[in-house]
Amino acid sequence: MPDADPIPILVVDDTPVDLLALHAVLDDGNYRWVEAQSGEQVLDILLEQHDFALILMAVQLPGMNGYDTVDMIKTRQQCASIPVIFLTANSQGAQRSYASGVVDYITKPYNPDLLRSKVHGFAEIYRVQQQLRKEIHKRRTAERQLRLASKVFEHSGEGMIITDQHAVIQAVNRAFEEISGYSREEAIGHKPSMLSSGRHTQDFYRDLWRTIEAQGAWEGEIYNRRKNGEIYPEWLKIVAIKDAAGKVTNYIGSFSDISSHTSAKQRLYHLAHYDNVTELPNRLLFNETLKRELINAKRRKSIVAVFFLDLDHFKNVNDTLGHAAGDVLLKEAALRLLQCKRDNDMVARMGGDEFTGMLVDLIHPEDAAIVAGRMLKELAEPFTLGDETVHVSGSIGLSIYPNDGQDVETLTRNADAAMYHAKELGRNNYQFYTEALHAESLRRMELEAQLRRAIKEEQFELYYQPQVETRTGRPIGMETLIRWSRPGGGMVSPAEFIPLAEETGLIVPIGAWVLKTACKQAKAWLDEGLPPLLLSVNLSSCQFREPDFMDLLTVVILESGYPPSQLQLELTERIIMHEDDFTVSRLKQISSTGIHLSIDDFGTGYSSMSYLKKFPINELKIDKSFIDEVCNDEDDGVIVSAMINLAHSLKLSVIAEGVEEAEQRNWLDWQGCDAIQGYYFSKPLSADDFADYIRKHTTTDD
Repeated sequence: MPDADPIPILVVDDTPVDLLALHAVLDDGNYRWVEAQSGEQVLDILLEQHDFALILMAVQLPGMNGYDTVDMIKTRQQCASIPVIFLTANSQGAQRSYASGVVDYITKPYNPDLLRSKVHGFAEIYRVQQQLRKEIHKRRTAERQLRLASKVFEHSGEGMIITDQHAVIQAVNRAFEEISGYSREEAIGHKPSMLSSGRHTQDFYRDLWRTIEAQGAWEGEIYNRRKNGEIYPEWLKIVAIKDAAGKVTNYIGSFSDISSHTSAKQRLYHLAHYDNVTELPNRLLFNETLKRELINAKRRKSIVAVFFLDLDHFKNVNDTLGHAAGDVLLKEAALRLLQCKRDNDMVARMGGDEFTGMLVDLIHPEDAAIVAGRMLKELAEPFTLGDETVHVSGSIGLSIYPNDGQDVETLTRNADAAMYHAKELGRNNYQFYTEALHAESLRRMELEAQLRRAIKEEQFELYYQPQVETRTGRPIGMETLIRWSRPGGGMVSPAEFIPLAEETGLIVPIGAWVLKTACKQAKAWLDEGLPPLLLSVNLSSCQFREPDFMDLLTVVILESGYPPSQLQLELTERIIMHEDDFTVSRLKQISSTGIHLSIDDFGTGYSSMSYLKKFPINELKIDKSFIDEVCNDEDDGVIVSAMINLAHSLKLSVIAEGVEEAEQRNWLDWQGCDAIQGYYFSKPLSADDFADYIRKHTTTDD
């Protein structure tokens, strides 16, 4: 038994599998658990009890997600200081977690030693804090002295507030009443947060109070709200008053309304940072913003592209139609360029006919080529300038952080050099500063063109991997897998062309071909006398949300004659993570036809499992990453066992993929897993080889 009282921890997760994993690691008597399954439950619990050492919270929750729940917690004075650790399956969300005020994150599946270490650390901090509070409570309360002349306080031209050590207002002066609109009686007994405008983040206020604690004072510009709802800027100074022992007894705030000063400052800022013709950011603002984005990119280890764009033949417009017409063209060009960027990207004007900008958080450097191509296409459309129609084009240079430079000056210089190279090659094109990236961009563009041709010429072939009953090894189904044999180029890995098909939308016609071909082949096998097997076909999120998808399903079933009850669509967790009305409706439509629905790669996606109850799911498919070490890794074993039990409790069947060893098959059989697939029984087979496999492994008794 532990010597000290158990440490209270609030655990927030709606996933039985993950809760089971947490209990398996932390149930040692040192902690007192309080559990919640949604953000709303968390807020209700914190109304009654806010003395927690730590909150362990899943990011994905039904209703309000983890980020929104943390935002609500931080607005509550008594709960704001409780540390929160996110439980997430996606480590790429780490930076957003820290930005929301979360102290740490732990990825799933959990590393037991890391989980224990992090929880134990915060538990020790909590225990020390509790001891300090008890000692402080025993001390005598220091005598309070305001040390302010009441006459100066009352007649000061600045608004003034005096609070106690807990920031509860004790006194205000006449100027406070005039500026804020609140009377003395309305203010006393409340906290200054009654004036909050809502424009500042919790981080802003946390930094403010940290400065006061460290330096004894804070001074700066802040936005507050008058009683009538008007938001106004003020210059605020807060000073901490301490007694002889150095303990804070009061805070004094003095402020003045600077509305007129701020309006003038905003006008000056706009003039200094924006182009007066296009209203785009100018060179100064672009450089300042790019500098910040490079700092963020370094921290996130992400990619930033910088582009330089020059309008080809713009001088001819100025010379023939005049500068007024040239300005109209610049404005229209700016609008077209803005349509090509995403929300976090930037387009700026350097001067003359030169534009620049940045593309942030790119996945691949060559993705910048997609945006550049879109810009060139927009600029190629004719411009109407009064009665005249003119044509211009653009030359674009691209540089990539961190490969082509790690500071503003280097990246812009290299993008400029790449732009001049584009002009040398005949204008109306884009060029990367790094030849290798440009070559990769061309390779992806060539692959896309070849993929479009492959769709038109049906260069694909379907393979089928048997799915067998775990206990007997009897074939009961098959997963359909696509292969692309490029003429003269050999086999192309699905890992290469499927993501490209997803990005370009080509996955929709490819998916339609797969569905039609697989159902036609499966019906032919039935007609040959092969036993009926469940045909599984993967469904992409693009296909799922296609308006005509249900029409496609109807046509496929009617034309192939394949029974809907023997067709299964495998969905990724990404498809159903939103749980919106469309998703619910579409899944019910599919299920109503008799078609089965399976969740593919179960356990690797979003942790919320409310969809298992809400959606008409028939099967869970456990991802290979859990099966690989299921016999050797205790945590994987616990998780897989919990998945199987969870599925069976919801009357769902379970299939495990990636089974390659007899030991894995035996373990899954012992756990009650219904079906398996993997190289232990068979690799994916061509249609002819698959038919032979089924004939060989199916007896007349079956």
